[in-house]
Amino acid sequence: MQITLKKANHIFLIFLILFIFVGFLNIDAALTTFIDAYFSLLLIILLLSLSFLIYEIILSIREKRKIMLDLKQDHQVLIHKLTQLSYEEKNILALFVNDKVQEKSLNPHDQAVAWLQNIKFIHFTGKLDRHKHVFRIEPSLAKYLSQNPNSLY
Repeated sequence: MQITLKKANHIFLIFLILFIFVGFLNIDAALTTFIDAYFSLLLIILLLSLSFLIYEIILSIREKRKIMLDLKQDHQVLIHKLTQLSYEEKNILALFVNDKVQEKSLNPHDQAVAWLQNIKFIHFTGKLDRHKHVFRIEPSLAKYLSQNPNSLY
């Protein structure tokens, strides 16, 4: 088990809480006397350790919130790009949706295919199918189009 500073703080906080709790139960006279004599110092150490824990929680919440906002923004950008596509480009994406496939053989010299690849809606897989290249649709776009197939028409 690898001990990090974060884990060490959690263990120390639990130990300190148990230490003070056992001292208040008067199980051992020496421990109770020690807790009474140094209670203020132990309380300050406990609060310091607790503040590190609260700080970690706040950072975790901020990071999750940032990820959610980034996903929402990416989703809006995807929808905006989708609405700007031409009829031919939407027809190519419809091939993926109608056949319910992730990969499709397309002509790499087609201008619509090149544009979809340029805006990263489809990606070349490196596979060849006769004179055509095999392209894979971007996963988040495929998910969106499967849920909203009318956005292509």
